[in-house]
Amino acid sequence: MWSRLVLPTVLTIRPLAPGLTLTPRRLDIHALSEVRLIETPDGIYVSCVCGGITWQLWMERHWPGQRHYAFDHAYDRFTPLRAHEIIRFWRVLAGLSDPGPWHRMSRQSLDRHILALRVADARAAGVGERVIAELLLGQPVARSADWPDLSVRAQFRRLESLANRMIAGGYRDLMGYPLSRRV
Repeated sequence: MWSRLVLPTVLTIRPLAPGLTLTPRRLDIHALSEVRLIETPDGIYVSCVCGGITWQLWMERHWPGQRHYAFDHAYDRFTPLRAHEIIRFWRVLAGLSDPGPWHRMSRQSLDRHILALRVADARAAGVGERVIAELLLGQPVARSADWPDLSVRAQFRRLESLANRMIAGGYRDLMGYPLSRRV
């Protein structure tokens, strides 16, 4: 289960009343592949596959059927991310190419964040700095006397610092937000 309040990529849809739409296009959720519906007290969660992508939808107490739907999304700091996901879903439904997920980080930065999480996991397991540096960074440290003077140590410390920031809430960077560093 996912939370529509926490995960901005969950699309909130609501059915439109008859006569409130300008387009004849209808969405039949049951016609999409691999549809899973989960009814909870707060609404209905829908997981479906369209265009090879798994989509997560949520609606309030209206059992899905073939009808016109509108997308709802909150006006908050995740609005650009939600709007991007809505446009992606619409394009895939219309048979157009998928522009891809929201990416705010370069591949190199994403790899660095993943490596930092691996450093945090190894430190939590009680593995020493030198061993982690040898295994993850691929640079062997021959003697412990050499360790303080190596650039590998500085790189390790930077990764460990990044991991600590991510554990304190910076993990959201991996999911594509915050959209701006300015608050």
